[in-house]
Amino acid sequence: TSRIQDDSLPWAQRAQALRFILHFIGDIHQPLHTEHAQLGGNRIKVLFHGHEANLHSIWDSKILESHRGKPTERGIISFTNDLQSRIESGEYKSEASLSNWGKCLNTSRAEECALVWAGGANRWVCEYVLKDGEEGVEGQELGGEYADGAVGIIEKSIAQAGYRLAGWMNMLVTGRDGLDEGIGRDVNGWEVLEGVKEGLEEGDREVEEQVREMERERERERGFEGLRVQY
Repeated sequence: TSRIQDDSLPWAQRAQALRFILHFIGDIHQPLHTEHAQLGGNRIKVLFHGHEANLHSIWDSKILESHRGKPTERGIISFTNDLQSRIESGEYKSEASLSNWGKCLNTSRAEECALVWAGGANRWVCEYVLKDGEEGVEGQELGGEYADGAVGIIEKSIAQAGYRLAGWMNMLVTGRDGLDEGIGRDVNGWEVLEGVKEGLEEGDREVEEQVREMERERERERGFEGLRVQY
């Protein structure tokens, strides 16, 4: 967060920092990303609709994909609209507020907010993911009743992540804390956003070129290795 706000850094570094934020705010809402036991469930072997898997992987994607299908552009848009509707006027409306999901939206307290959100996600490990301990899921088929009960938790967690990410982005763009002072209510907000967008796009191009150069360097090294082997 502080690197994105640092005007002295080149756009490439700020763009990279933004990518970390987009990734981490989403990831921190997956319960097993906040759990140390068995490497966050990666070492807990389970069955999912008859196929071998690990507990972490089914919470990452398999449960939701089994319920909604493999991700497609149309499917993602439909799911996003569904969650937005639940936030604005549906089952999440009472919780999607500054006093609840938005309670810790403050860019000057980034580490504290991350811990608060991680604590909320980790609560599900005790209440559902591993409520019967590791032995309750180890080697078990989790594609039925267990997965059905997990869908609501996963969808709500994604909604929370989206709500908080939107608030965080609002604050980064406007330089002020709190969702009610975000981009939609700032008279100069869109101009600010366009300026940030152009800079980040420029930074993205620089990052992508750096990645391509690293790949070219690896190819050159492989070529030298091949020559040494032949020699």
